Amino acid sequence: MCVFQRHGRKREILSNTTTGDAEENSFTEQFPADGKMQHKVARLDLRLDPDIKNLAARASALVGSKTLSDFVVQAIREKASRAIEEAEVVRLNSEAFAAFKATCESPETANEALSAAMRRRHKRKQESAFYRRTEQETSRP
Repeated sequence: MCVFQRHGRKREILSNTTTGDAEENSFTEQFPADGKMQHKVARLDLRLDPDIKNLAARASALVGSKTLSDFVVQAIREKASRAIEEAEVVRLNSEAFAAFKATCESPETANEALSAAMRRRHKRKQESAFYRRTEQETSRP
């Protein structure tokens, strides 16, 4: 299985289990597994239904959290990590990854609109003073 993480328009391969290659998942760096925050500088005040607070307090006691706040912070961290991963990671099986890779590596011929845009860009670059100055600097011995 191959995993991609989206960052804006950029996509990085995080792991490819068919080859065994993997990079460290950025979520583990952002959200340490031990659940301890280095610097507690932000505050979050919530108004909850008493039943929800009692449910959280019961769950906190069952998992052995020191405080209800520690339990809530850990629950937020886990849920937020999952939500971010679901939004930013695309998982493909080996067959779909091979098709994706083949598509990315096979050059398509440019249609007329793209060719015209490339010609206009090339013409503007040649007319640009910056481009001429850069070309002169690179051609010096």
